Amino acid sequence: MTPRRHETKIPGNQPIRFYKIVALTFLLLTIGLFAVIIFMSSKEAEIIVTTKSSAIEINRQLEIGESSAPNSIDGIVTSTEITITEKFSPSGEKEELGKAGGVVTIHNESSSNQILVATTRLLTPEGVLFRLDDRVSIPAGSTVEAVAHADQEGEIGEVGPVERFSIPGLSESSQKFIYATSNEAMTGGVKQVGVLSAEDIRKAEKILSDKVESRAEEEFAKLFPNKNFIVSISNIKQVQSDVEVGEKVSEFNVTLVAEVAGVFYEAEDLETWAVSMLMKRAIDQSEIIEASEDPPTVILESLDNKKAVVNVVYTGLASLNPEGKQLQKSIFFGKTKDEARRYLLSLDHVHSAEVKFKPAWMRTIPHVSDKVTIVIKKVD
Repeated sequence: MTPRRHETKIPGNQPIRFYKIVALTFLLLTIGLFAVIIFMSSKEAEIIVTTKSSAIEINRQLEIGESSAPNSIDGIVTSTEITITEKFSPSGEKEELGKAGGVVTIHNESSSNQILVATTRLLTPEGVLFRLDDRVSIPAGSTVEAVAHADQEGEIGEVGPVERFSIPGLSESSQKFIYATSNEAMTGGVKQVGVLSAEDIRKAEKILSDKVESRAEEEFAKLFPNKNFIVSISNIKQVQSDVEVGEKVSEFNVTLVAEVAGVFYEAEDLETWAVSMLMKRAIDQSEIIEASEDPPTVILESLDNKKAVVNVVYTGLASLNPEGKQLQKSIFFGKTKDEARRYLLSLDHVHSAEVKFKPAWMRTIPHVSDKVTIVIKKVD
């Protein structure tokens, strides 16, 4: 029996169709992969952080003198005694009328001696009358000084200087050769008077204390011209008035005797110390401190054995460190806009935050550092 062979015929275009399908599938996968790559490479996020600096201040004690102790710098402490006296007027003063007066010069240009008794009249060209206080004798061809006061109280007598007082009590012929003049104005027609109080003396003491410090500054500046220094009254030894409290006066004199201390130091040493103290105020590396351009304020607290303890006040600004770990890009990977904003607003010194996506329909921040940009802006 002869075996029979069965043959199956395959259409001639089957392999071509198969390869077309494979090629088309590969092409679609390639296009899809390429699209994914383009999509991933086009994703970008811009994070805009607006920061606002905060004022900070140190208020620390520092020792100045011959010392190597912590919180100390080298310096010189010295002192001097200063005495000052000035004239003051009492508070609550009121006007009181008086007779204006002053010194006059009586001229005798005649050939005979002349005597003028007390109360002799002297008359200004405007008709204001004055009288001599005492009897005077004026030799011929000479002059004599005397004191005269107005005949009436008040401002009417505050005149002068006067080029020529006539003397009505003399004959008309004698008045040509005998007359008076004054080089200064007559004063005292109206006086400011009051009752001296303890408060008046305290006010005078304060004024004199300030002037003592100013005078000490002038003296100390000559000692060490290249050093900075502070001045303070270390001891008021005496405050004395020439008028007793309760007396009615128009003016009084107060004398103040004080010991004044001067503390000298190098400005650079103190500022370096102050800056180092200020930098310690930084919370961590996420914060940067900028010291003020103004010099520190230095106030003397105490003196002891040629050493001074001063209070140093120095200011600066604290702000967010753009290079700090809190702003590393990796922190934001995968975060949404709201998540990124909430995180940023929780940081110190952050005023506002904004996140921009490209393309706009993105929902999260890319996981690629090159696709994340952080912009820092500052506001005052």
